Amino acid sequence: MQPRRANKEHRKSPFLKALVRTGTITGAARASRISREQIHRWMRNDPSFNRCVIEAKRRHVDEEFQTLDSTLNLFCDIVRPIVP
Repeated sequence: MQPRRANKEHRKSPFLKALVRTGTITGAARASRISREQIHRWMRNDPSFNRCVIEAKRRHVDEEFQTLDSTLNLFCDIVRPIVP
């Protein structure tokens, strides 16, 4: 029984990493080659995994915001000398 559990835990980590990159369960499931149905089962049955999913989504939003903020700053640096 233990090897099956270890395999499940081994499959969860790549999904969570992909979730930080993609921001969606569908995209992360596809990237990690795990069905969305399996992900939702894990979320229902494993509160710890569910919390990790929430945290991964939060990290995705934080990273997207940082990228947007950097892009906006770059844009302002370019436009500022042009606008009187």
